[in-house]
Amino acid sequence: MRQNWHVVVEAEEQVKRELNNQEGSKDNTLAIVLGTLGGVLGVALIAGEGYMFYTKKYKKPKREVISLEELGDTNPTFTDED
Repeated sequence: MRQNWHVVVEAEEQVKRELNNQEGSKDNTLAIVLGTLGGVLGVALIAGEGYMFYTKKYKKPKREVISLEELGDTNPTFTDED
């Protein structure tokens, strides 16, 4: 997830370039749209990192099933001996 952080930086640089190219124009639509998209992407990255951390920390270990025969024990109720 951290390798996607450059997308936010590129969006910020694009906003700066567009603001400098407007030459006094008062239309801030592009800055608002790109700023909103950058903010949403930043929140999504943080949420994704939190989810990955949470699932890794609280992941249950896999249990191995061992039969009684493997332990050298048998259940006398289910034997074929009469």
